[in-house]
Amino acid sequence: MILKVGSKSETVRAVQRMLAGMGFHPEGIDGKYGPKTEKAVIRFQESEYLYADGIVGPVTMEALEEAYMRHTQEITSPGADSTDGIEERYVFVRCKADKYKEGYSHLYLRQDAAEAYNDVRRQVRKLGGVLTSSGGKRALSAKLNSNRSATSFHYLGLAFDLYIWSGMEDLANDPYVIKVVDIEERRLEVFFKCDSENVPVIEISDCVKYSDPGLLHRKTISGKYKSLTELFIDNGFFPIRARSRFIDDGYPLAAEWWHFQYENALTPYVSTFGGELLKVYSKQRLENTPPWHFRDRVFKMNWN
Repeated sequence: MILKVGSKSETVRAVQRMLAGMGFHPEGIDGKYGPKTEKAVIRFQESEYLYADGIVGPVTMEALEEAYMRHTQEITSPGADSTDGIEERYVFVRCKADKYKEGYSHLYLRQDAAEAYNDVRRQVRKLGGVLTSSGGKRALSAKLNSNRSATSFHYLGLAFDLYIWSGMEDLANDPYVIKVVDIEERRLEVFFKCDSENVPVIEISDCVKYSDPGLLHRKTISGKYKSLTELFIDNGFFPIRARSRFIDDGYPLAAEWWHFQYENALTPYVSTFGGELLKVYSKQRLENTPPWHFRDRVFKMNWN
């Protein structure tokens, strides 16, 4: 069976559910294959290097099911090595997140990153804000694609993503607003909405939306906001730059505003990707996995 615009079935509903679960945002799980579901399918196909025609045939369905299964495992399991009894190894800790739309209510992080994350969440919640989630640690078997670095901090459990559709959608109502700090350097800053009498009303200029390719129509927003980016940096988590495709043509999955990585765990020019992998996985488990091929990368030299 081929699924495309106009299709209506429980299979379409299942496809929408998988797309939503992985953050591709079909905007509704209603069993009706409309333009927004088609756009979500295209985003998924592009991420998997498939022919991006917006049609779900056997190849796309197989890739979708495989990717969804991997993603579900990343969200729900701390991994086999967490039970091998080796005390020197860090474990992955389940952390709470605030459920928002199709985002998750929890994520897994390496235990040192988890402690820092939980501290930030306590501060955010105290001010009436939320921390949404698209996930934390990534499975070693995850396929590499245009949206996934081979040396991502996600493999180490040292990075997490806010739910990517909890900002840049509706500036007045989203939990987060995203400000362009330096368009040449592709630097963005995230602010979270507060509900506390202790937070003053501020104005935030240069706020952007996904629906503005080229970021030409930036807005100024007023409200009770605090910089989430600053709060994370104070606790050892750092943002990364948006990819050029977001600046050039507004491709949503290249915005990267949602990504924060725990760099306080590493020593610049000393820590290696392989050394950090061995802090959470056995060498036997790592061998022949894509991340292990990059084990000699050094933090701040050829790994960021």
